[in-house]
Amino acid sequence: MAQEMQSTVKDWTFRIQHAQQRDLLNVDGALNNFISAESVVLAAGPPAKANAVMDELIPIGMCDSVSIQQNKNIIQLFEIGSRLPYILPGRTFAQLQLNRVVFNGDSLLGAVTTRNGISVPTGNDSPGLGAYTGSEDTSGGAFYLNLASSFFNSPFGLAILYQDSDQEGADNGKGQWVAAFYAENCLIQNHQMNIQGQQYIVMESALVRCTNIAPLAVGGTT
Repeated sequence: MAQEMQSTVKDWTFRIQHAQQRDLLNVDGALNNFISAESVVLAAGPPAKANAVMDELIPIGMCDSVSIQQNKNIIQLFEIGSRLPYILPGRTFAQLQLNRVVFNGDSLLGAVTTRNGISVPTGNDSPGLGAYTGSEDTSGGAFYLNLASSFFNSPFGLAILYQDSDQEGADNGKGQWVAAFYAENCLIQNHQMNIQGQQYIVMESALVRCTNIAPLAVGGTT
């Protein structure tokens, strides 16, 4: 990830330059330094980042949108004898909202969970039909919908990896690595599937809670 050149406000001249001295989107004469949805990928992996290997993270396609939300409890205290408050940091809660197209293959619940090495229960406790076999053929994949299954009580991991839009990268047209993070110990809190007569495709969504979001080293990024 390129280091930004820092300048102070005393160097700022709004009529003739951008807020920062360097044109942040222009690298070597090309506007390719930005991140777009096509250069970001969501991938499934084991619960802990320590066990996540780049070559074993499985990309999850057909996702229409992914949102990450973090909330920190802030406690504001007032004391007798002063108007000024104290602000104390509390615990942080993180969650991801995933939306995916339904097709003949892994469902959303199957795509995020079947690569973590957990045995799949059968019978009434089964998460659904099918299981990941390691084949590239996605037809007849893990179509999981039963959130009540004990299978979903086992955590999993999700990675989000970022590249910029550079088309002249050294790795056969790949962009340059920007950053990545890993959501550890994920559990699915909510799952929805909406089917409507006027809807051409069927979408499903899941709300995923995680214990923390940790940086993930990729390429030259630390």
